[in-house]
Amino acid sequence: MNLTTRARCLAVDDEPHLRQAVVRLVAGAGHQCREAGSGPEALRELEREPADLVISDIRMPEMDGTELLAIVRARWPDTGVMMVTGVADVETAVRCLQLGALDYIVKPFQLEEARVRVVQALEKRRLILEVRDYRLHLEQRVQQQALRIEKMFVEAVQTLAQALEAKDAYTRGHSQRVAAYATAIAGQQGLDPATRAEIRLGGELHDVGKI
Repeated sequence: MNLTTRARCLAVDDEPHLRQAVVRLVAGAGHQCREAGSGPEALRELEREPADLVISDIRMPEMDGTELLAIVRARWPDTGVMMVTGVADVETAVRCLQLGALDYIVKPFQLEEARVRVVQALEKRRLILEVRDYRLHLEQRVQQQALRIEKMFVEAVQTLAQALEAKDAYTRGHSQRVAAYATAIAGQQGLDPATRAEIRLGGELHDVGKI
């Protein structure tokens, strides 16, 4: 799904006319928007179908917007939250930003300005998710590269050990035999497969210092 052109939004407000105003402005920006008249109802809606952006009033009975924000951030971390607040609650809205809200709009709001802020919030969410995914994949690529380098290093050292034994008929196959005996002893001791593999490698390389 394209996060900026067809987002799923949820408008949460206990006042129907304000809630419907938010639905209209979101629909006017080209997004889907469902409604919820309270915090608990919003949670039920999210359980039924997650949303990309929750646009929630701060002052509501049963559960205020700050409580809803905390629950949404904990249970649906990929869902962005935008607060709707009166002038008297701007300080609370700023505190919501510190708790993870993407933005807030002050009511009564200008329709066009509010629509722009919603689009900006969705874009911010998209960028946050992209950065998170990039970091995750980068860490995976770094780990894969480290494993490849380690494997190449071990193979190079094994080649050196084999070259050492190839120079002398008396020692030919010696390291392989040591590795086999060491692995057998490790098996008798009940050591796990990963440890036995390390012991086998140690046996193969135990004479490499002679080079």
